[in-house]
Amino acid sequence: MTAPMTTRSATPAEPLPWRLGRAVMAGTLLNPLNSSMIAVALLSLRADFRVSTVTVTWLISGFYLAAAIGMPLMGRLADLFGPRHSFSIGLLLVGHRLCDVVGLHALSLSSACCGKPR
Repeated sequence: MTAPMTTRSATPAEPLPWRLGRAVMAGTLLNPLNSSMIAVALLSLRADFRVSTVTVTWLISGFYLAAAIGMPLMGRLADLFGPRHSFSIGLLLVGHRLCDVVGLHALSLSSACCGKPR
């Protein structure tokens, strides 16, 4: 005769509509923030690179096009490999490139320690 299996009652998971709603709200709130950061940088970009307004407009259009292509693609990768793995790989790739840029343009020893030197 076998002993009956006992299961521990785990805390109930949050219902899907609330989790989905929070994700949609976060995306909705971050999009205007992203747009306002780009709008603030437009004049500086145009002045620093000495380009016309049309060229800066193409740059911003390319940024939004890349974001529109990348978001569904990363969502699909998160469905295939899991959100934690997808986020970790993205963080690794972006962090690696960021360290390259910091190490390349380091003006002091302390800032060079933040990035890997070449």
